Amino acid sequence: MKYIGLFLTLLSTALFAAPNRFPQGTFEGKGYWKMPSGQKGEYTAVLKVTGNEVYSKVDLGNGEVHEETGTLNFDENGFYSMTHGENQEPVATGYCGSVWCHSEGSSSEGAFEETIVFKDNQVYRLGSMKLQDVGLIMYEDALAPATKR
Repeated sequence: MKYIGLFLTLLSTALFAAPNRFPQGTFEGKGYWKMPSGQKGEYTAVLKVTGNEVYSKVDLGNGEVHEETGTLNFDENGFYSMTHGENQEPVATGYCGSVWCHSEGSSSEGAFEETIVFKDNQVYRLGSMKLQDVGLIMYEDALAPATKR
C-alpha cells in the first residue's frame, strides 16, 4: 500500500471528458480497496487540480498518508501523458472519450490502470495496481467538490 497515493494521483488527472483541459478545483471523498487474498480497507482522498498541476492526498486510515503531485499534458485529440517530479519523469498515458477517461502506466514499483467517469460534478474511479512488494490491489472511489469550511 506504500505507493497507492502516487498511483491514485497519476490516475486521477484526466478526470473530465473535455480533451485538452480538465476542471479546476478540489474534490474529496471515500473509497475502498481489496486484494485477491481477502485483505481490504477503506481510504479517504483529496484531489486538487490547478492549471495542469494535480495534487493528491490519500489517507489509508492506519496512519499512512500519501501526498503526490503530477503534471498532465493533453494533445488536441484527448490523449495525454502524465509526468511526475522535478525531472518530469513520464509515468502514465491515457485518453478521454465523452465522459470516460482511461489511463495506464508503470514504474519500478509496479503497474496500474484506471477508468474514470465524470458525471453530475462527481468523479468515479475504478482501477487496479500490481505492486512489486504487495501484489494485486483493486480500488474504487467517488469524489465530490470539497465543501468550504
